Amino acid sequence: MSKHYASIVKLAKARVRPVQIAQQLGIHPNGVYEAIRKARAHGEKIETFARTRETSNSTDAVSPVTPRNILIPMRLHSLLEQGAAEHGMTTSEYGQRLLEKALLGTVVRHD
Repeated sequence: MSKHYASIVKLAKARVRPVQIAQQLGIHPNGVYEAIRKARAHGEKIETFARTRETSNSTDAVSPVTPRNILIPMRLHSLLEQGAAEHGMTTSEYGQRLLEKALLGTVVRHD
């Protein structure tokens, strides 16, 4: 389980939306949804959340938590799985963290 599992369950029971939980904990929303599914499967009483779509003032803006897919070879995926397991993270969380570290300051400038 994720190192954030207990926090996710506590916040979800307090009716904090999964996307907000992800933002608070600095993880990908998919990890939050996965933890909530597991908690429900283990008998935790977490109510379902009404589906909403985040909107922005700009018509072409993308939410910072909008899921995007990237195709990678199976060999890289298996390496991500190993690294994620060592760090107590989901594969998606670990991959996102690696990409952020690699891209910030090289491809993306924060001037």
